[in-house]
Amino acid sequence: MGFGGGIGRCQSVCGAISGSIIALSHCATATTNAEQEARAKARELARESYKAFAAKFGHTDCRMLTGFDFQTPGGYDAFHQRDVDAGERFCNRYVEYAVRTAMGLLGGS
Repeated sequence: MGFGGGIGRCQSVCGAISGSIIALSHCATATTNAEQEARAKARELARESYKAFAAKFGHTDCRMLTGFDFQTPGGYDAFHQRDVDAGERFCNRYVEYAVRTAMGLLGGS
């Protein structure tokens, strides 16, 4: 939950990317006992995931992805209202893409 809004609604790197990189790093370290090898693998997976997301959506920054500035008065409320009006969660597509990309990088489906 803390990754939402680009980490605590600060609108930095999209929380979907951040969360997926934590999962990728955990998987990289779980597959080897060699620390240097795990670090290299985690960095490689993180880089590939980040670049794929940026290529797909054009940005990795929450503010650019959402089109709203959560720091301005009413910014987050306007963003949230768009979700309500559309009947779906706007960021679900980013989360779904980040998860699918991570799974693909790990050899899953």
